Amino acid sequence: MAQEDNNDLMNFQISTEVERNSNTLSKPNNLTLLSKTNNTDNYKFLTSLVELKNISEIEIKELADSSNQITYNQGDLVLIEGEEESTNGFIVISGSFSIFKTSASGKELIVELLQAKDMFGLIILLNKDRLISQLSARALQKTVVLSVPIKRFAQLLLKNPIIYKEFTSHLLLCLHSSYQLSRGLAHDKVEVRIASVLISLALKFSTSHPNVVPMIRFTRQQLADLTGTTPETAIRTTRSMQAEGLIDISRPGIIKITNMEGISELADRHFLR
Repeated sequence: MAQEDNNDLMNFQISTEVERNSNTLSKPNNLTLLSKTNNTDNYKFLTSLVELKNISEIEIKELADSSNQITYNQGDLVLIEGEEESTNGFIVISGSFSIFKTSASGKELIVELLQAKDMFGLIILLNKDRLISQLSARALQKTVVLSVPIKRFAQLLLKNPIIYKEFTSHLLLCLHSSYQLSRGLAHDKVEVRIASVLISLALKFSTSHPNVVPMIRFTRQQLADLTGTTPETAIRTTRSMQAEGLIDISRPGIIKITNMEGISELADRHFLR
């Protein structure tokens, strides 16, 4: 068993060291732009979004032609708290981001986790006044986003007010997910923190794939980083969850939620005591 633990630790020893002091946060200057040659890919991705299901092919094509794909490496910052918002919003194609707020002492409070098909910066930037970013966003792994011009997106909304309903539903889901995450990460028990991260990610997955077992592409090293624990503890805790039939971690880098109700109970019962 000790040898197995050591092997697991070797598999999950991925360096994720980043500077936590808010005064030194900076965006990468070596981003990979996958733009103009991928308009067909942009179109296919946009047509897969539930929020745009009522939009005409021509309008989606125009949005695809004006959008670019950008690749961020693990640890790269997309948004920095206190900066003026950009003229583009983003939709996650693959990978994941943590959305966080930084305290005066430099401590980061994670308020949301974003994964494939999640959006950020698209609604708030429709405000007529230029806004200051209230949060920062960091890639948790290699992540590809679709960078969408706000002006073009605003025109699409004006022509198709029906999609406001879809975006409102998406925002409500994000608020619910953020609440579950923030509440859980504040708890002193590591199993509650890990369960809260899994619930937050699985909530969105279950909505877009209601008849499929939620499958989260997260390593236990990443869970350890997000929940403020050690890789050893994350491995031990997730093994215990697997033994209880709550999750399946048989495939490296993938966590299947096999008992969503059980995971929710694990997190909630500690708050009900």
